[in-house]
Amino acid sequence: MKIQITTSNQEHIAGYREVSIKNGKIDFEDISDNECTHILGNNILDIFPAKHATQCIAELVKKLRLGGTLVVGGTDLRVFSLNVINGVLSPNEASDMIGSVSSMNDAGTIADIVRNMNLTIISTQIGGVHYEISAARK
Repeated sequence: MKIQITTSNQEHIAGYREVSIKNGKIDFEDISDNECTHILGNNILDIFPAKHATQCIAELVKKLRLGGTLVVGGTDLRVFSLNVINGVLSPNEASDMIGSVSSMNDAGTIADIVRNMNLTIISTQIGGVHYEISAARK
């Protein structure tokens, strides 16, 4: 099963089962552990407090089948800060971005969390201020 974890402002991708976030939790109610071949949560880490990143990724990994792939991402705090300091983002744009997320992490920290859960990093991409990490379960 391929799932996409969606936020309120994301469009659903055809071919993926849509899973929403309700009351601050991912709604995995009817999805068994080890059932998913692909989990797409490309901006999911912006929704939860930074201190819960490990817990969030662990919940995703529980649902991931051996050999399955996981994609997680969010707003990179370091790149965001550099863009503000260098004037790439105006104060208004930066304020709007801060107001639209619950937290920001950095790609390196999240990659370490993913590796510590025995996943193999396939790729790490940064576009603008957003990062996306793709990994496979061994």
